[in-house]
Amino acid sequence: MTSFENVIRKQLRGRLIYAVCAGVIIIVALILKLYLFSGAAAASDLDTGWSTGVLAGLFVGVEVSSFRIIRKYRRTLKNPEALEALHIQEADERNRVIVLRTCRAAFRQTLNVLGLAVIVSAFLSQTVFWTLIIIIILIVVLYYTLFAYYSRKY
Repeated sequence: MTSFENVIRKQLRGRLIYAVCAGVIIIVALILKLYLFSGAAAASDLDTGWSTGVLAGLFVGVEVSSFRIIRKYRRTLKNPEALEALHIQEADERNRVIVLRTCRAAFRQTLNVLGLAVIVSAFLSQTVFWTLIIIIILIVVLYYTLFAYYSRKY
C-alpha cells in the first residue's frame, strides 16, 4: 500500500502545481486584458466584459475542480481504509475497461460531431470551417502520437 500512497502523494503534488500555475496564468491573462490591451484594441465594452467573464469563469472552474481533487486526496491519505478503497477502485479491471470504452466512444462521437459541423460550417463561414478542420487534424495527430507512445510503453 506504500507504493500506492506514494502515487497518491505524487498526484497530489501535481494537482497542487497545476492549480497554482493555472491560477497564476489566468490571473496574468486577466490583468493583461484589463490593463494593457483594453485601450489598445478599442473594443466595445461588451467584448471586454465578455472576455473578462470567460477568464474569471475559467479561473473559478480550474481552481474549484483542482481543490476538490486535492481535498479528496488529502482525506484519503489520512484514512487508511479510504486509501485501500481508492486503491481497489483504481485498480479494478472492470472500472478500467468501462473508462477505456467510454473514452473510445466519446472520441469517435466527437469526431463525428465535428465532421458534421464542418459540413454545416462550409455553408456558413469559411473561418469556422477552417478552424474546425484544424481542430480535427490536431485531435487526430494527438491520437496517433499518444497511440505510438503507449504502444512502445506497454
